[in-house]
Amino acid sequence: MDRAGRFKAALTTLVLTVLLCVQAAKSDPLHQIEFIIDLSSSMSESLGGHSKIDLLRGLLKDGFFSAPPGSLVALRVFGHRASEYEHDKSCTDSELVLPFQPNGLSQISQVLSKLKPHGYSPLAYSIRKAAADFTDDAEVIRTLVIISDGQDTCGGDPLKTVKTLKEKGYDIRLHIIGLGVKDKTAEVFKRVAEAGRGSFHRVNGPAEFSVTMQLVFEEIAESRPAASYGDLGRSDDAGSSPQEAMPIQVRSYDNSFLGGEDRSDVYEFYGRVGQKYYVDLYLQSLQSGVSVKITDSDGEVLLDEKSSAGQKLKGSIFQIEKNGSYYIIVVPTKELPQKTAYSIELARQTDY
Repeated sequence: MDRAGRFKAALTTLVLTVLLCVQAAKSDPLHQIEFIIDLSSSMSESLGGHSKIDLLRGLLKDGFFSAPPGSLVALRVFGHRASEYEHDKSCTDSELVLPFQPNGLSQISQVLSKLKPHGYSPLAYSIRKAAADFTDDAEVIRTLVIISDGQDTCGGDPLKTVKTLKEKGYDIRLHIIGLGVKDKTAEVFKRVAEAGRGSFHRVNGPAEFSVTMQLVFEEIAESRPAASYGDLGRSDDAGSSPQEAMPIQVRSYDNSFLGGEDRSDVYEFYGRVGQKYYVDLYLQSLQSGVSVKITDSDGEVLLDEKSSAGQKLKGSIFQIEKNGSYYIIVVPTKELPQKTAYSIELARQTDY
């Protein structure tokens, strides 16, 4: 082969190598992994010679395991603020204490070191809240990793919650690590994890925990995104207060209902600082105007608008000033004797 031929062959090899590298990079999925960690009072109890919470702090700090490349990791906890003497408050005590970020896994132990176990276990409530923490990007693989030592103690049903979110179009995988749980709790956790297309693991000591965490991360790495992350579909499950809010992603939420005993609907989404959003309502046959408010988690009103009966409400654009949960509150301006359909859409300014 002459010099020109060798150069051409080398150039062809280089181009193919670059193309293969680009293709490989494109094929690496983006993972969003949110931990939900139990900080109810029982997490102060001993497991393998250490309190369960100290066991978690130490093992997560040591870094014996690693998340898949390109992962964004977040942390939500429950039971850390209100005591067992404040039942109602404790049963809505769930907080996203670490939003999604590239180095989130390395920060979890530090965040946990500042928190102490206190109250009840609003597990189902926390799963529902966590659904609103994820982004709606089609190629993202969303995973919840729950670490808990017992069942929901607030009357919630985690299995029903997971199934409901799935019916609404949420593509979220769910793994559960049970710390020293009994057989009955293990069976419940197993069914919840199966409904979330994930796995359940029972852990009784430090060595088991490290092995289990790495196994869970390997399972996450093998996951692939769903074909689509479609509309939530028909529902009348939107709550009537921020504590009962239905998570909503940046997309259409079709055929919700107001009327009868359902006098208000509240939706929750996670807003990121600097992003601009708007809310549109299509009142269809709704024989009433509506009031739409956007509030933050402190109750501060960002937007307050009204629409006449049967008209579309084209919402004004509002900007998020801080990361956190935000609520869309929809209330008819007059009493409606029967449930009537309407549609709601949450969008970013850049979406259309």
